[in-house]
Amino acid sequence: MFTQLWFDATGLDNFRKYAPPSGEILEIGCYEGRATCWLLNHTTANVTVIDTFLGSPEMVGKGISTSSIKQRFMENTRQWKKRITIMEGYSQDVLKTINRRFDFVYVDGSHYAADALRDIVYSWDLLKRNGIMIMDDYVWGDYESSVPVTRMAIESFLLCYEGQYEVLAKNAQCVIRKGDSKWQTKQ
Repeated sequence: MFTQLWFDATGLDNFRKYAPPSGEILEIGCYEGRATCWLLNHTTANVTVIDTFLGSPEMVGKGISTSSIKQRFMENTRQWKKRITIMEGYSQDVLKTINRRFDFVYVDGSHYAADALRDIVYSWDLLKRNGIMIMDDYVWGDYESSVPVTRMAIESFLLCYEGQYEVLAKNAQCVIRKGDSKWQTKQ
């Protein structure tokens, strides 16, 4: 059972266009597994998820229950459990322990800019050449607020890594394809 359907409102179109039919997928921030279930139901890929299963401060501020998140995730994804690897913990710690590459990375963890930037940079190194990365919450929050939000992290990454990716979409999410060489130059 899903208590929130955020993914349905913001992620479906990009996932339909860019999720690989097979391969290895990394998902940072899976919450109750709505995006995870979509990926497992519409691809033959294996999915590795990273989450603390503790929820986030903005959820508490909006009165969204953060109890039993892992239990709901496990129940929602039960039928695909053989294709899921769960890595429980903070993404900035867990990402450093992964020694393999992914065809598709979905970054939907913390909304704080510094955390999101770490997730993007660390997972970028795990993304295969020509792989797709979707960074969620591109338009989440108030970009002009005193609290740096996800969009600031995404824009910072895009600036610093310019020439190493192709932007495929910028809407509620930012979708990029990793270049086929380490340092591409603009022509």
